[in-house]
Amino acid sequence: MNRRTILFGAPALALGACTSTSLSSAIQQAATDVSNIASVIGSVVPALLPTLGLPAATVATATTDVGTVTKDAQTISGAVAAASTPSGGVVQEFGAAASAAIGVVLPLLDATVPEVAVLTAAVALLPTVLSAFGIASASAVSVVPPDAARSIITQYLSTHATKES
Repeated sequence: MNRRTILFGAPALALGACTSTSLSSAIQQAATDVSNIASVIGSVVPALLPTLGLPAATVATATTDVGTVTKDAQTISGAVAAASTPSGGVVQEFGAAASAAIGVVLPLLDATVPEVAVLTAAVALLPTVLSAFGIASASAVSVVPPDAARSIITQYLSTHATKES
């Protein structure tokens, strides 16, 4: 057995040790997180792209990433709603597209811009989401714990849903 087999199998082993009830609740929470992250990316990134003076090709790529995030979030939510685990490929694609879309705008924003906190929370929550679906991610340790990230995202979405209504 090589090292990669051991590393990539570790999340699955950890999840396999859970009872079916806790596994189900972890996947349900991850599906909710996916939907919320997709909502944040779908509203924040397209609104910021025109303000950053990015080349047209970069804007087009980021826009495609936002579309992929939205599509994959719907696929993941649909699978979980049907009591099935989404394919690892879709979950990985979601994570990659979400990271890429956020990665275009976040480094260019001033720390005082309100969207920085919610985008940082979304990035911080991605490894937790991927892990819940058995996908190992090579990410740095987050300074935002998952529950705090969820709170930031939920507060942002509820505040902005109220303003848009």
